[in-house]
Amino acid sequence: MRWIIGLLFFLFLYGFIPSADPAYPLDFFQAPVNQPLRLSGTFGELRPNHFHSGIDIKGGIGAPIQAAGDGFVARIRVAPDGYGNHLYIDHPNGYTSVYAHLLEFSSEIEAYVREMQFQQETFEIELFPRKDQFPVRRGQFVGKMGSTGHSFGPHLHFEIRKTATDRPVNPLLFGLNVPDQIPPRLHEIKIYEFDQQGRPLKSTILPLILKNGRYRLAADPFIASGNRLGIAVKAYDHMDGVSNWNGIYQLNLFNDGELWYGFKMESFGFEETRYINAHLDYQEQRNRGSYFHRCFALPGNQLSIYLPSRSGLIPLLPGKTNNLLVGVKDAAGNESNLEIDVRQEAPSPAIQAPWTPYQFFLPFDQPHVIDNHGMYVNFPAHIFYEDLYMQYSMRKDPLPGIYSLTHTLHNESFPVHREYALGIRPDPIPVQLRGKAFIAHRSKGGTVNFGGQWQDDGMLLTTVNTLGAFVVMLDTVPPRIEIDRFATDMRRYASMSFRIRDNISASGNLPNLKYRAAIDGEWILMSYDEKNRRIAHTFSGDLASGSHTLVLEVSDVMGNKSVFKRNFIR
Repeated sequence: MRWIIGLLFFLFLYGFIPSADPAYPLDFFQAPVNQPLRLSGTFGELRPNHFHSGIDIKGGIGAPIQAAGDGFVARIRVAPDGYGNHLYIDHPNGYTSVYAHLLEFSSEIEAYVREMQFQQETFEIELFPRKDQFPVRRGQFVGKMGSTGHSFGPHLHFEIRKTATDRPVNPLLFGLNVPDQIPPRLHEIKIYEFDQQGRPLKSTILPLILKNGRYRLAADPFIASGNRLGIAVKAYDHMDGVSNWNGIYQLNLFNDGELWYGFKMESFGFEETRYINAHLDYQEQRNRGSYFHRCFALPGNQLSIYLPSRSGLIPLLPGKTNNLLVGVKDAAGNESNLEIDVRQEAPSPAIQAPWTPYQFFLPFDQPHVIDNHGMYVNFPAHIFYEDLYMQYSMRKDPLPGIYSLTHTLHNESFPVHREYALGIRPDPIPVQLRGKAFIAHRSKGGTVNFGGQWQDDGMLLTTVNTLGAFVVMLDTVPPRIEIDRFATDMRRYASMSFRIRDNISASGNLPNLKYRAAIDGEWILMSYDEKNRRIAHTFSGDLASGSHTLVLEVSDVMGNKSVFKRNFIR
């Protein structure tokens, strides 16, 4: 009987037991590029505050992009950030393919987008063509590879989603051929020790060595002093012909041969992607830029990627050795394994959890309201992934431009799942400047404007999605307009461009800088590349030769406006 259990364990670990995953069509989609697929990003890859929802295909600026299957263009969007220029193709098999960061669309789609931009007098636009407007065939040219939006190098971000739910699915499950014979690499392990009540005692980060085909600790077994233990693993996928460190597909943790924890990057919902901050070690990501897959579930983690298993925390008994085995796979089936022996020393009664003073105990599954007259906060239930022993302080900040006490809610290294209400009662502000007041988050990374609305009781109220230090500030400084390419004689130039900058960054729930440009009073189209703070206009043949007047207006979220007015010859 024992050998049967061992055989089943071996087969499960190495992937020979047939998968219970739903079947995906393997012959419908083709590669969206006419070249071997080389990836700089994989589905489910760990990113700040989100899982990567597609694959990133390497290539050069202007490389042709083709429809992955028959269908019709259902949605087109042009944005200065995010996916930049991107389009969606609905397919008859119930899936939608997405093509992002495009340099430009095909000529007929480009003409339609341009017409709508002029009609609505806006660069940023979202369109939903009729089903019969842009039918496409598999392999048909739909655009060119680019680096628009939040992209820092030419590539195609490609997704496959379920049309009915808009839920992304791993594109590598649809038969796309990506050369990959390299197993994932395991770099470090973090070991967490807890007391009998589940309170953290300490954590240790250790390097891994590859020995006899398996990763191990340099010193084995690991001697623990706590009653329970959890681990997190830093692991990346590597593929043929590329140097990128991509995300893994699957991880299983076995404790003495029993599946104790596991996940698979097959599919997830956009509404749950921020649970990444419970999946990974958030403190390591924030403080060191290190991405560790946490191999035990926090109580508030509601991600759907996990396999049916235990919670991941491993109970320890004095004198007993636990054999831990971690199997890490990529989507091609290559696998690497980590084996660790853990033995508990008899825990000393003197060992205690290293608690620091706190002002509020906030169970993760309950709502909490704190109001001390100067500061108001309303945390909804399940905004945290685990109970928070919150430290709170307020102090007078001597720096100029601050119009309230500084209210510090714990620290930024404790994740928040969604927005919560925050109000601060400021110092007296002149009536004429009240419209310039906002709640600011201040950190080593800079100041971020979270906006605010005045309440009848004199408090400024907004919503925020982080912990840390908050104050009330004023912004009366207009944005800056800097010449990138412009001269009084523009006859030798095919385009003109400017850099637009604001003195304070706006949070993601506030609008970008707004701008409007006109030549001789007529609105002109200027593209906006937010990451480079650059707006640009390409001249068309409609502009007559001679003298013209350009007026460019740029305003920030607080209503401060700058105007650039200049005559030029064309």
